Amino acid sequence: MLGRMNSVMLTLLGGVVPVGALAGGLLGQIIGMRPTLFISIAGELLATLWVVFSPVRTIRELPNNAE
Repeated sequence: MLGRMNSVMLTLLGGVVPVGALAGGLLGQIIGMRPTLFISIAGELLATLWVVFSPVRTIRELPNNAE
């Protein structure tokens, strides 16, 4: 089961990387490199905020009803 999950995650990530590269290239062409980098930094920070403010960081063990 772990191997299947790993292969699905690698497939999803491998499919999203070219889309992100294309979007970043187009955005860099339209508004410039510096604003594009600031937008990417803001996106990275926003992506981590949900983990920082969620109960995930306080979980010390898996719940018993995990299947």
